[in-house]
Amino acid sequence: MLTAEMKDGRMVTLALLPKEEVESLRLETFYCPACKSDVLIKSGIKVIPHFAHRSKVECTYSGGEGEFHQKGKLLLYQWFIDQGVNVRIEYYIAEIQQRPDIYFEIGSKKVAIEFQCAKIPLKEVIKRNEGYRKLDITPIWILGTNLYERVTTDLIKIHPFAHHMVHQYREEGPTFLYYLCPREEKISIIQHIYFLKGNIAYVQQQMYPLQQIDLRHLFAEKPLNIHRYVSVWRNEKKRFRLYRQMTYGKERKWESSLYEKRLHRSILPSYIHLPIKNQMVMRVSLWQWQSRILYDLIDDKEIHTTFTEKEAEWLIRSQMMDLSYFPLLKIEKHPAREYLELLCQVGIIREMTKGVYVKKKQISHYKNLDEALDGDYELLLGFMYNKEHIEHSL
Repeated sequence: MLTAEMKDGRMVTLALLPKEEVESLRLETFYCPACKSDVLIKSGIKVIPHFAHRSKVECTYSGGEGEFHQKGKLLLYQWFIDQGVNVRIEYYIAEIQQRPDIYFEIGSKKVAIEFQCAKIPLKEVIKRNEGYRKLDITPIWILGTNLYERVTTDLIKIHPFAHHMVHQYREEGPTFLYYLCPREEKISIIQHIYFLKGNIAYVQQQMYPLQQIDLRHLFAEKPLNIHRYVSVWRNEKKRFRLYRQMTYGKERKWESSLYEKRLHRSILPSYIHLPIKNQMVMRVSLWQWQSRILYDLIDDKEIHTTFTEKEAEWLIRSQMMDLSYFPLLKIEKHPAREYLELLCQVGIIREMTKGVYVKKKQISHYKNLDEALDGDYELLLGFMYNKEHIEHSL
């Protein structure tokens, strides 16, 4: 830990003090802010000055932290200080027994920043988020760049535990994710996160030297780059259609049921496997649940037959995660509704009244792969550029 308490209640952060002063404090007694047990000063040529428990104890402050993590906390702390923010480092919140790396208040807004450099269990992420929510504290998770996994210029791999660290600050707004490199003193601000397959996501990202930006940059929304978006999804649709590896479990079972209907992913309609903002709340792949809605709910119906949004939600209910696991998202639309809106855009269905749809066209399939790839591109250009117009008019 970087901060400890003196007998008179003063909090001391060793790393912010001159080396001589740190040495003079070795004769003082310090206590852990959480468990109140004695702690020792640890410092040296290659070590950031910090405190450590004298023995193993059950405490929120117990457990070693690497230099990468400690340097990141100090960097963020100094960044807020330079902006005139009244900030605290390693502030212990007794009501929920949690210790965010950084805590500050601006007006009535309370914010806790967690700088996370190691993969932790999902239940721990959920526990911390729930704790902050109880006290109306907004958590902001910033990942260490040691957890950053780049696939291509536009694609990154996001570990499942980090799905629950994706932020969204307003309904209809973009999703955000942050990575900090303490060594280079740079922060990567990632927006518009759309999962393609598994943990691979399309993102827009920009890296900034920390000292060249301020707090407002963390929340500044950038427009979606439609040209890059269409290009990436065109390649993804091609990958999807050419996929030859073995599938397993329920996906394999569902794929086999489509084979029985003489349907293969290479000739499926272009309006299967389309980007959905809230895909991260789904347990299964995009194409799997979208094709289930299309074939189990819409395909067998006659033209002009109606169905409801609730039927679509019920159909994929077991394929979704509990939405309470995503307290940082403003999930204003069920993934089923997102998909039904896309089907409305391409003219397959029409919404008659709120949540009630009517089938307008029969489901058709391609004759071959080349025809399917051309159809994919035509559809992507159509509905994605229309989407850009809609978003800019909000």
